[in-house]
Amino acid sequence: MEYMTAEQAAKAARGLTFEKVWAALMEHRAEQEESHKRLNQMFEESDKRMEEERKESNRRFEESNKRMEEERKESDKRFEEERKESDKRFEEERKESKKRMEESHKQAQEELRATRKLVDDLSRNIGGLNNSFGQFVEEMLTPGLWEKFNMFGFTFSKQSQRVKFAEGKQVVAEADLFVEDGDYAMVVEVKTDLSIDDVNEHIKRIGRIRGYMDKRGDERKLLGAVAGGTVAESVLNYAQKKGLYVITQSGDSATISPLTQGFEARMW
Repeated sequence: MEYMTAEQAAKAARGLTFEKVWAALMEHRAEQEESHKRLNQMFEESDKRMEEERKESNRRFEESNKRMEEERKESDKRFEEERKESDKRFEEERKESKKRMEESHKQAQEELRATRKLVDDLSRNIGGLNNSFGQFVEEMLTPGLWEKFNMFGFTFSKQSQRVKFAEGKQVVAEADLFVEDGDYAMVVEVKTDLSIDDVNEHIKRIGRIRGYMDKRGDERKLLGAVAGGTVAESVLNYAQKKGLYVITQSGDSATISPLTQGFEARMW
């Protein structure tokens, strides 16, 4: 901006009249009003543009929200459909798994029943075989046994197989072989494979028979013997220490094992 000097201002002021000054003021005022008008118009246009931009921004924002909501709903819909499909597959797989388990269980039960039947059949066969073999051993060892005790001073005159001692309907004891005469009686137990447990059980058996005889006034002396298709030396020695005679197989017949030194037959 250029500034006038005092001289220039004084020179410019010469020749001015009130009308000229007033006209200049009016002109300046008109210019100011026009400037204000243009400025207000600019502000209004700016406000209008801002309002339009705001509305456009709001519109885009609402559209964006709308799209997001639609996408969310679509996503929820797909998720729900996938969940239902997944649940459906899971339920089908569960049913199929349950079906396989039931079939497997049924097959296992059938196999178990078949195995049990096989075991039962095998047990019966083995039991029958054991019984048959036991009877075979008994038939091998017992014929004419009473005569073999003559060398020990006994004169047995009677021999009975599978003798039961019963009180009413209750069987007290059962002897595989019972040999007897007027003064003595002997209880013989026959086993396919004689064991120490068999010896101990036979001693208890003889005690029960002794009690049975006492109740009936039978005062005969009671002896015991054990017989076996196979008899281990330890079992033989144990039986003889308990005072029992031991009968073993010899060829096609039976023999009374030689008595150990100091052997003493037990009397009940």
